[in-house]
Amino acid sequence: MAVVVLAYVSSVLLTLTSLSLLVLLPKKYAILAFILLPIVVIVGLLIYYNGLQLDEADIIAGYEGQKAELKRSSKLSSSVTTLSFGGMVGSISGYTKNVSDLARKPHINVGFFIIFTTSLSGLFSILLALVLPSLNSPITRQRLITFTKFFSYFLLMLQAMTAIAFSHVFLEEFVLPAFFPTILGAMVWFAMEFGLETPTKHGHCVASLEVIELKLTSMVSTSVTSITFVGIATIFTGYIGSQADSLHLNSCVFLMLSAFISGLSLMVLTFRPPNTRSSIMVVRMLTCCTIGLLALAALDVILLVV
Repeated sequence: MAVVVLAYVSSVLLTLTSLSLLVLLPKKYAILAFILLPIVVIVGLLIYYNGLQLDEADIIAGYEGQKAELKRSSKLSSSVTTLSFGGMVGSISGYTKNVSDLARKPHINVGFFIIFTTSLSGLFSILLALVLPSLNSPITRQRLITFTKFFSYFLLMLQAMTAIAFSHVFLEEFVLPAFFPTILGAMVWFAMEFGLETPTKHGHCVASLEVIELKLTSMVSTSVTSITFVGIATIFTGYIGSQADSLHLNSCVFLMLSAFISGLSLMVLTFRPPNTRSSIMVVRMLTCCTIGLLALAALDVILLVV
């Protein structure tokens, strides 16, 4: 019960913080805070009402077999929403400190619009995921679970494209090397599955990856992806058009983008427990790459600020 209360309190604080930060934008954007406030209250009440019904969900026909898939879908929706709100906070904090005329160009507003829309869409997907257990029809419930899952993946892809587009302003063609950890992981998986070893049977190695290790890996991937997305959004809105050291600034963006892509790949892989030796190896390799890249990015940012 304490965990549920803490989750609701955290969600409310996160929402109110994001809405208050919108006031820092020009007046034409600040009005969004007042438009969203009643919507957020209604959504919160609906989430609370449907949350009370979760204890009775097991008696609904066909729900027990869909519980694991629904849990993964809810986790994905929560990760997308957290990522969006973090990006919005970073964008606003950078925007308010940038005095360059280039920061007032339309593509900055487009970036705000994408991040803001993704945040609202993420809240909608969370609400939908919480409503699903109360549906009596297993077929309708399964269709909506599938829709929520693919909708969340679409939002995640939209956020990845936003981060890449922001980084491209600084890196241009050097964006491609940031995909190296993910490409290396794909090559390792392909080699283990079809080349160097006999293909592993699905489900054979599930027990070899500890449950605690998988949970920690999932937490690391979500945290790193959120931190780096906030960093990229902050640098984009705060430093575009500035006279800062371009080489040092570009190195910061490159390391953040590399950590973001690596963490995002790891996040996608850990939404469903890995069930082959090759998948487990890729998860562990990407975990090391993600943490290492985040450490380098943090050090580079400190040197940039100092």
